[in-house]
Amino acid sequence: MKFRTLKNWQNLDQLEGLVFFVQLLEELLFDYSLDTYKPSAMNSSTLCLETLELIKDIENEVIDQANLPHVLEELALNLKRDEVVHSLLDIDIESACSQLLNADANLYQIKVTVEIIYSQIRLPLYKEQNEILLLEAVRNGREKNRIRALTRSYASSLITLGYSNQYLYAVTRKTFHWGRKQIHQPEDISLFFDMVKGNPVEYQVLFKGDSLFLEIADSCEKLDISISRDVPPEIESYINAKNFTLDEEDDVYLICEKVNSLDVFSARESVERRLDRLSALTNIFHHKQVPSWSKGALLINKSVNSSRIVPASRNPMHMCSDRRSKDAADDLYKFIENFSLAEKQSFQKYTRAVELHALALRSDSPENQLLNLWVSLETITPGKLNRNKAKINNIIDSTLPFLSLTYLHSLTDRLIQDFKLWNARETFSLINPITGESDREKLIRLLVLPQHEEQKQLLYKSLGDFHLLRNRAHYFSENLSSTKKINRIIDNHWLRVSWQIRRIYRARNQIVHAGHTPAHINILIKNIHDYLDIVMSSIAGLAADGKKINTLDQAYRYVELSYNDYRASLGDGSIGDDNINQLLVSKNI
Repeated sequence: MKFRTLKNWQNLDQLEGLVFFVQLLEELLFDYSLDTYKPSAMNSSTLCLETLELIKDIENEVIDQANLPHVLEELALNLKRDEVVHSLLDIDIESACSQLLNADANLYQIKVTVEIIYSQIRLPLYKEQNEILLLEAVRNGREKNRIRALTRSYASSLITLGYSNQYLYAVTRKTFHWGRKQIHQPEDISLFFDMVKGNPVEYQVLFKGDSLFLEIADSCEKLDISISRDVPPEIESYINAKNFTLDEEDDVYLICEKVNSLDVFSARESVERRLDRLSALTNIFHHKQVPSWSKGALLINKSVNSSRIVPASRNPMHMCSDRRSKDAADDLYKFIENFSLAEKQSFQKYTRAVELHALALRSDSPENQLLNLWVSLETITPGKLNRNKAKINNIIDSTLPFLSLTYLHSLTDRLIQDFKLWNARETFSLINPITGESDREKLIRLLVLPQHEEQKQLLYKSLGDFHLLRNRAHYFSENLSSTKKINRIIDNHWLRVSWQIRRIYRARNQIVHAGHTPAHINILIKNIHDYLDIVMSSIAGLAADGKKINTLDQAYRYVELSYNDYRASLGDGSIGDDNINQLLVSKNI
């Protein structure tokens, strides 16, 4: 989270809601935001579509019907909470949700009910109504929770429609920070809406490839890719203007005409997926050589006489915070020196999971990334501890204690980082008088303990127009103040992540059994990558201690017991000096 200058904004005292929307949208679209602060993979409209696709897969015996109740539970909860749905549906939502959750309803009855709901909240209708409600919310300015819910669902809609994160992030910055137009009224949110109307643009896409493409030119034509050694005269000016000439004498141009996409990044990615498919097919018949092509592509929009070089999209596997090289090297040494998974099978399973994780990191294929990450998570999940559970239930129940024990720590750790990024000097001046061993602990104490109320108000005031960070700090101040609220945060996180793990599992099954790639696969990759990293780093920390555990089964049982102890210690009371370290500050794994 970063505060952007508002130098081209006027009447800021009347634009609190719009400023909050822009700051929130930028965080949602930033590649390195925490999963909690990223757009959801689904909103109510896309959940209806997912449910109908799942029912179709069940009917075709691709997926077991046992997967359906969890999807219906998520759909019903979203429908009940979604303001956009309430404003669009002309049927009673409670009654419809009761039918969806009715254990006696058959598959066809559920299908018809979802179809009725979906017909009224199809994505174009949902997006349009979402915009109307967002404008209404930013005019008010004080309803931050409402703006947040509407912005999150809106971002999910745009990504599902086919807009790339890169485009949306760049358009947000350009519209509200880089543009020449002054922002002076809440209605200026329509400047962004006008940039995402959902109208496809026709592009001509050029890559540079090696000479092997000449040998498979006929096959390329079948995928609407033409091969040319010479510069096509009609686009020569575009190639020269961007210096997109061939690098080697034997290189060729790979040209795709009439690529309809919502933005240049999506257009480039759609063509590269064709090239990936072609390369994979070539491997079947030619194992030693595979065709290669440039990372950058030239995209031409003749209708407006423009062109640009579009680089490769950022690999979703790399969208995570990373360690400094020296810190990573030090931890690696301690890990190897003290690693205590002495049991041969545990060590082999853990290293195999590490190898699968490495394969996902090296791969450019989203499908391979997701499959390798899933198999890695499945490999280290113990089977003997929960033999009587279905595989997916075992993975969820084994993984979630790791994620739940580290959840609040990761959120509050990011919070202090955000404060330092905003203004390190001001942050230190406000938290240094607070007792604590770390900056994170001092900030938590300032926000939660009633004796620091005056200092907390000074902190809020100092944030000025940084409404998102103030709102985030206020959220933690309110919700970390009692064990009842902390329990609710952890329960909601457990439920949301269990749904997402099931969604990843269904995506894995779709790829393997139906050859279908979900549209939101990049979000799923980032999610499972984060889940796996938390589990593996936690196990590594326990094993490197040399005393706590010696097998993978012991690691999982140790974390399960720690989680149970933590939930029991929360009880039902307030947070004070006597328990704040145990419940909020100390690391639980």
